[in-house]
Amino acid sequence: MLFSFFINEIIDVMNNSGIRGIQLFPDVTELLLLLFADDVALLSDTVVGLQRQLNILNEFCTESGLTENTENTKIMVYKHGGRLSRHGQWSFNNTWLIVVNTFSYVSVTFTKQLSLSSMAQSQCLKAKRALTILLDSLYKYGVLSHSVYFKMFDTNIKLISVYGS
Repeated sequence: MLFSFFINEIIDVMNNSGIRGIQLFPDVTELLLLLFADDVALLSDTVVGLQRQLNILNEFCTESGLTENTENTKIMVYKHGGRLSRHGQWSFNNTWLIVVNTFSYVSVTFTKQLSLSSMAQSQCLKAKRALTILLDSLYKYGVLSHSVYFKMFDTNIKLISVYGS
């Protein structure tokens, strides 16, 4: 709850710091960070740029009295194969952060190759699990009308399968 009061300030601090994010397409605003509830995802196209963002976020948290859970803080480097550069190390508040190959952010699974098929497979697996639970519960309740079944499907399975799209 407290985080939501500071969320706009984080955006302002990042924008005013002169750091760069990533630009997906020409003439499109750069993406510096993604915010959802109490989660922050920083975006940069350089090792140095990401470390600067982490340092700015750390300063902001210190000044605001917020704490970051470094156990849940991960780094993902998007690339098509090859090893990570020896310079590819980042720290937050004097704690080295772990580089991972997959990461789930707001229930969407990202891979280091940005594989859309992996994202879709992950969502389909979650939807299949929910469908199994739905079918088990329907079996216990007996025969329901088609409209009730489809309403339950739309509010559970469909929602999961298209989440993040």
